[in-house]
Amino acid sequence: MRPEPCSPPTDSPRGLFAQFDKPSGRLGAFVGHLMAWKSGPRSRFVLSMLELAAHHRVLEIGFGPGVDLARVAGRVPEGGVAGIDHSAIMLAQARTRLRRQGHLERADLRLGSADLLPFADDAFDRVFSINSVQFWPDLDAVAHEISRVLKPGGLAAIAMQPMSRGAVADDARRFAQRIQQALARAGLRKLRVSERELRPVLCCCVVGEG
Repeated sequence: MRPEPCSPPTDSPRGLFAQFDKPSGRLGAFVGHLMAWKSGPRSRFVLSMLELAAHHRVLEIGFGPGVDLARVAGRVPEGGVAGIDHSAIMLAQARTRLRRQGHLERADLRLGSADLLPFADDAFDRVFSINSVQFWPDLDAVAHEISRVLKPGGLAAIAMQPMSRGAVADDARRFAQRIQQALARAGLRKLRVSERELRPVLCCCVVGEG
């Protein structure tokens, strides 16, 4: 899916990259369109790990412009999607995208923090997050929240593709190890790491069972 036409603001590159954590203002809106445009191969890789069924209820942590929520919503016609993001700009973009594609009635999108998920215990069949984990200040806290809202036997998939200047495959693998250890401490089982060679660097996806 290509973003709507948008000309980049004249802010500095440093300001642009800082926006990937918590997009805001005109520059944040541009970053949302940029994320929607560039994330396709990575998203398809991660979503393939979820083994989605039509009835599943699926949570995305850090949904950004809502591209992946829309993709998932189309695959769970008897279920629904939910998401949390700490950017009001991304919440607005995601709601607009889901509304245009006819999925908003089956979506529950919230503004909030990943370490305090505003959802009930055992609420979801699947939980996923794509390149949001590096912005979580307390990885263990979020891992425990994932374990809490995931149904027994459900799957969680947390992906990381380092995008910082000079990042290499070993950076992705080291971060994946941290994610795997945190999910293990939170009680997830059958943990495994899948890798995909993508540009500009390897993407690792940690998958575990509730």
